[in-house]
Parts: sequence; structure tokens; C-alpha cells
Amino acid sequence: MSPSDFALTQDETEALVCLRELIALARAGAPVWPGWDPGLVPFLLYKPSGNAFLVNHPFPPAEFYVVNIGGALGKVYYYHGELRKLRRAGSGEINGFESAIVPVALGTGLARSEVFLARLAGEAFHIHQRSLGIFPPLAGVSDAYPELSPENNALGNLEGRVLYEALALAAHPGVAREDVAPLAREFLAVREARHKVLSWEMVQYEQTAEAYDGLAAYAEERLLAFGADPAYTATRDWRDFFGRERLEQGGEEVARRRERLNIINQHGEGAVAERFYLTGAAIAHLLDTLQPRWPAALGQTGTSLTDVLAEAAAFVPASMPHLLAAAQVRHDYDAQYKDEREFSAAEAAKREELLDSVLSQPGRRFVFDLSAVRLTGSDIEPVSVERIDETRRVHKRRCTFFYRETMLDFRGVPVVEDRAKRSLLVIVPPRDLEFRVDHAPYSPSEDGRFHQRLELTGPGIKVIASSGAVEYDEGTVYVRIER
Repeated sequence: MSPSDFALTQDETEALVCLRELIALARAGAPVWPGWDPGLVPFLLYKPSGNAFLVNHPFPPAEFYVVNIGGALGKVYYYHGELRKLRRAGSGEINGFESAIVPVALGTGLARSEVFLARLAGEAFHIHQRSLGIFPPLAGVSDAYPELSPENNALGNLEGRVLYEALALAAHPGVAREDVAPLAREFLAVREARHKVLSWEMVQYEQTAEAYDGLAAYAEERLLAFGADPAYTATRDWRDFFGRERLEQGGEEVARRRERLNIINQHGEGAVAERFYLTGAAIAHLLDTLQPRWPAALGQTGTSLTDVLAEAAAFVPASMPHLLAAAQVRHDYDAQYKDEREFSAAEAAKREELLDSVLSQPGRRFVFDLSAVRLTGSDIEPVSVERIDETRRVHKRRCTFFYRETMLDFRGVPVVEDRAKRSLLVIVPPRDLEFRVDHAPYSPSEDGRFHQRLELTGPGIKVIASSGAVEYDEGTVYVRIER
């Protein structure tokens, strides 16, 4: 395709209109964060089916060419084809410049344009956060999160309810800081009690996730609220494509998120990830009332949002018992805790039943010990992963794991992953199973070592490794991979 052949599709046009509006909102004075201007952030908007736009980039790759689309975005660069490595949202370096990467995968007609606008804002804000030293949690830490802990979930839900009350009070005209601070202190008392049932690693994970994902959600909500205000005049493009009412519905999106504070952690709802978008944003909004210059305090101290709120609300740990009791009585905590215990027991039993059904299947059982090698990559299908507990999960349809000289690929057979033991267990039909060690056929019922290559192929399984050992014990083939 040449520039002369270029023509925008409907969804491409609407995505670019959303980006224009984001920049217009920020430059109209949307009070989001000191020093943040999304108009200075390079954006890559791409369609998973093919084609991409690069906006605000000072040095685009050679395969992108300039297209004239008019409007206020300046130079826009276009790539025709599929960018296989960018099938995700987030950020990444493009020709040495960190860029916000957002897929346009909503089909023709962005049904909720204000939500897409917010997504653009969130990804752009993540880039700014990293310049402030605010980074995402380490990958994999959340896998050990106790999502079925009755006490963590009951107290987590109580946190959300108290936060909702505090924000609802703060939204009333004429309410002073002194009126809101008691509820903020009550929230902090509940949080302190909940953190006592978590490990130090999980508390750190929560605080990091709240600062990274929660503050990005806060930036999105500040922009949406500013755009929903009748005092803001939308750009002509936005009015022509979506109508002024779509920005007004941005206020409804903020309200919808706020309402979800009342259900977080119920039966583990959003306990591992979503809750931190909601609570992080809520704490930030609460700080707007209690200490309007709080972003500077966060940047200077490098502490958590919880720490900044504790200082702003003058929280005294000694007051925790009676504050916690007040919140628990008001929200019938005992009934909630009883319900969470019953749910957790039932859910744990259901997950164990799934595990038992996998382990009782007929066929040849293999256990791959991967404790001696380092994982370099994986390709899993998140929607088909069933978590059993903090260390074990079942991949029900497909998964692939890569180690330096090792690859394990499973298709259509359930795989039990034990992250504590760093092992994979799979039961496969014995028919058409080919097992070769150092380029020669090998019987899986024999013990031995391999020094050059192990190959295991069959229905739903393909394993390649360089060195290790094979041991057969009571019907199970144990393969220790060392390289």
C-alpha cells in the first residue's frame, strides 16, 4: 500500500478522534497530575488483524510512512500489515522511545468511546509513572495471592465499603476535610487488620499494584470527570462522531467504578488484580480532599498510597481497635465473614475435585522437574487456567513453556503446574507416543540419563530438552531437565 492508496476505516478514524480528545482534555486544563501531558507521549494504535498508527513519535521506524489525516495530531505515521509482537496493551520501546501501545480491537464503531479514551490515558500515564519511579509489580508475584482467604476477602470487602462511604461523603457540597478524615481513619484501621493476615510479600504486591494500576485508573477518572463537566467544550471531531453526550457518560463510567468498591473481594471478586485499580484510584480521590498537594508527598517519600493517606488523615495505630469495630458493626462483618468461610470451603473442594479428575485419567503419567532450569518465556491461555491454590494450577487446554534449551508444548491435554516445586504433570494416551533419548528410541519404563537431546512427542505433547535424567517409579515417568 502506498500513501496515495491510504484511507481510514471507521474504527481507525474513531480511535484517532479519541486520541485527539484526550490531548485536548489535558491541554484544556484537566487536573490530572503535575507535569503530565499525554500530547508528548508517542502512541502506537494497532489492529490485531493488521495495520497500525504511530502518533507523536519523533523518529518512527522506516516501515512507517507519513499520512495526512488532518486535525490536531501533527504527523501521523501508518504501517500496513500485521505487527505480531504487539498483540497486547502496555508500553514498549519503538526506535528508542517509550511508547503507549493500545490495540484497536473493538470492531467498527467504538461502542463506548469514552472508555477507549480512558484506556489511552491510562497507558500514557503508565509511561509518566515510570519516569517518577513508580513501577508495576514483579511478574508472577500475584500467582501466590490468597484469593480464597475468608478473612482477607471479608476485610477486603469492608475496606471497599468504607472507601465508598468516604468518597460519597466527600462529594457532598460544603463537606470539609475534617468531616471526611474519620472515615479515612476507619478505612486505614480495616486495612491494617487485613494486612496482618497477609505475608510481607503480598502486602508489598498490593501496595505496588495500587500505586501503579490504581493511580493510572485515577488519571483516567479525573479526565473522564473533567470531560463530563458541562463547562468543557468537546472538540468538533468528537461532537461529530460521538456527540457531546458520550463525554457526559464518562461521568457514569466513573460512578460505575465507584460502585464496584462495594463488591470487591466478595467471594474473591477481583481480589488478585481488579481491586487495586479501584482502591488505588479511590485512595487518590480521597487524598484530593484531605491533602490536595499529595502527589508531591508521594514523589518525595516514595512510600505507599496507604502511608500518604495515614499522614493526611492523622491516623494513630493505637485507635485501630475501636475504629475497626465500628466499621464491622455498621456493615455486619460477622455475617460477611461466615459467608466467606462457607464459600471458600466449597470453592476449595470444587477445585480439588477438578485436580482429582485430572490425576485420575488413564494414560501414561509424566512429571517434568524443571527446578534446575530458568524459565525464559511462556505462551498460555489465561481463560483456560484454573487455579487450585497458591502454588498449583491446571492448564485445561493449551500451554507452552520455554527454557534456554528446552521447550514443553501441550495441546488438548490438561497440565498440572506446581509453581512451588517448579514441575509439570501431564497424563497422555500411550498410543503413538515416541520417546527418544540422545537420538535413539527409549523405553519410558527405564531409568537413565540423556546428555545431548530428549524428544517426547505424541497426541497433545511435544517436549525437547538437552540434558537430564529419566526415572520410572510405579507407573510415573519422572524427567528431570537440567539443560
